[in-house]
Parts: sequence; C-alpha cells; structure tokens
Amino acid sequence: MFNKIMKQFLLNKFPIFILIIIVLFTIIFVDSACNILPKVYEEKEKPENAEVEEIIYLPEPETVGEMSLEETIKKRRSVRSFDDKELNLEQISQILWAAQGITDEKGHRSVPSAGALYPLEVYVVKK
Repeated sequence: MFNKIMKQFLLNKFPIFILIIIVLFTIIFVDSACNILPKVYEEKEKPENAEVEEIIYLPEPETVGEMSLEETIKKRRSVRSFDDKELNLEQISQILWAAQGITDEKGHRSVPSAGALYPLEVYVVKK
C-alpha cells in the first residue's frame, strides 16, 4: 500500500515539488546576487572647475531621410579608415542627434537605455 501511495505521489506531486524548490533557490540566488554584486551604474562626479569657453549652437538634425530603414540596414557597413576632412556643423549635429538626441518634450532619446539611465557620454574632439 505504501509503495502504491509513494508511486502516486511521485507521478502527480513530485514535478510541482521540484518546481517549488527551483523557484525558492532562484529567489534566494537573485536576492543574494543583488546584494553582493556592485552597482552597475553610479553617477560620476562632475569636475567643479569646468569652464565653458564657447557655446556652439548646432543646426536642427534631419529627422526624415531619403532611404527606407530596410535599405539602410542592407547597405550598412563598418568603416575603419577615415578621411582627414573636417565635418561641418550639420554633420556633427546629425551624428550627435543619432547617438544621444532628444526626440520629444518628455526627454525620450534616439537610442534605448535600460532603466533610462543613458550611461553613454558623447564628445566631439577637434584636432
């Protein structure tokens, strides 16, 4: 009789029992990992004595292109050699907007970011 009851338990209840154990271990692991691992994003301190020498106002970026998204994806290639030509302000504006541009009044950006943290910093350097 006992063997029959055990067999019935193993067939009916054992998968649920294992699932409960797995869920409990997962909860314990995730909780301990969150407390042990360092924070991924920490606010950096800004330099106190940073001086702005000149403000350069950029033209509005183009938000409507001549090429479809599908065609753009098809033609996309990595470039590893560059010309020595300087970029004009329109080109710089377009690149900055594509990398970090604000797309509406709510502050949404042109690129996604987990938790809306936007840990990306973009710099323009002139030779």
